[in-house]
Amino acid sequence: MKLRLLALLLAFCMIFPLGYVFETSASDIVCYIGEDIETGKTYNTLIEAIMDANRETIHLTSDVTFEEGTVIPAGTKFAVDGQGDGKNHKITLLGNVKITGYGAEATFNSVTVDLNGFQFYLDGRSQITLNAGAIFENGEADFGGAAFVQSGTFTMNEGSIVRNCTSKSDGGAFALNGAKFDMNGGIITGCSAATYGGAISAIRETTAITLVAGKITGNSAQSGGAVYVNNVGVEKHLNVVKVSGGIEISDNTLSDSATYSNIEITGPDAFCLSNKVTGSVGVSMAGAKNGGEIGFVENESITEVGNLAYDGGAYEITAADGKLIVTGDYVCYVGDNEETGTKYKTLKAAIEDAGDKDVTIHLVTDVLWEEMSANQGADFIID
Repeated sequence: MKLRLLALLLAFCMIFPLGYVFETSASDIVCYIGEDIETGKTYNTLIEAIMDANRETIHLTSDVTFEEGTVIPAGTKFAVDGQGDGKNHKITLLGNVKITGYGAEATFNSVTVDLNGFQFYLDGRSQITLNAGAIFENGEADFGGAAFVQSGTFTMNEGSIVRNCTSKSDGGAFALNGAKFDMNGGIITGCSAATYGGAISAIRETTAITLVAGKITGNSAQSGGAVYVNNVGVEKHLNVVKVSGGIEISDNTLSDSATYSNIEITGPDAFCLSNKVTGSVGVSMAGAKNGGEIGFVENESITEVGNLAYDGGAYEITAADGKLIVTGDYVCYVGDNEETGTKYKTLKAAIEDAGDKDVTIHLVTDVLWEEMSANQGADFIID
């Protein structure tokens, strides 16, 4: 009997060495809020910390997950630091994460978020901000591989990365609807959409895309390898993309991986450009007409236009009166023949130039008769 008890005691000591204290393992602590883990408030789940954050930063001490069905409600404000103990920790999604309601704000610093085939969904004017070291990767959805922004704002700052996300429809990384997307730095790369916008799409209600700095490269879609904007069919469509500062948009392609396409805008013009868009093809204005105004700049000057495709052609496009104008093509001429006649880029311009002269305007392509004032009267014949 004594021998049996001794054997059991030896076995117990092998499993639980002498001096072991029965308490909660440190591995149960996944994050803390405060200056350090010793004095800060600790949590066993990320969502528990988020609900208690009240604008404070949550410091990760291990890899964590967003469980399926996670909803972050209105008014919830938090930031996540992935290096709470000096190591690199990541967040993995186990389902779509919804951030909903006015005042909900999520900020990610120095943390990798493995979307794991899921996405973030924003509505109700909620916000997500990616700062230096934040990585969103491996997302997949019907709309917006990384995030579908129903309303609210998604911001990328310097040092952030969004990569390897896919959409079964539009918006390889981001699909926007009544939203704002601000890119002040960072990279969007390796994303693809089956239809529109390899990186970003805005094909629904009023959306503002502002691209100031960073890089969008190596993305692809059926239309708009980097960015696709649609302004057709809905009266409220006021989607606009503004490109300025040091943003580089290059080497994005159509789905064939061979045809370069950076920004495509379909419908009424909604493009502001104040810097060079690089790559073989920069911007395609599929809905505009030859000789028309294809964009504008607000309170800035255009320094370089770069390579732009316009309505399927590679026309010369220059800045004039703060606007981008097609200058390498014309729609009509006045004179005995096309070679020696005076050429005009719009029918309106030819009519206005006619004045009270009796002239014939010869069309060389289909044109739009733009709105004109009655007091611009002219005598003319259209051939």
